[in-house]
Amino acid sequence: MKKDMKRLEDALNNAKASMRVEGFTFSKEDDALIMKALAGELNHDDFVKEALKRAENV
Repeated sequence: MKKDMKRLEDALNNAKASMRVEGFTFSKEDDALIMKALAGELNHDDFVKEALKRAENV
């Protein structure tokens, strides 16, 4: 299980590095939301709804 979380964190960090090149930044809350989705704790529809809510408040 620990190895799986490390793999997910590595994937997230790689994606964030790519996004930083484009000028995007992520908050700790963003990281937590994405990790929940990657870990299967949040389905796609709920992830999108939450992400859109966050985007509206920026």
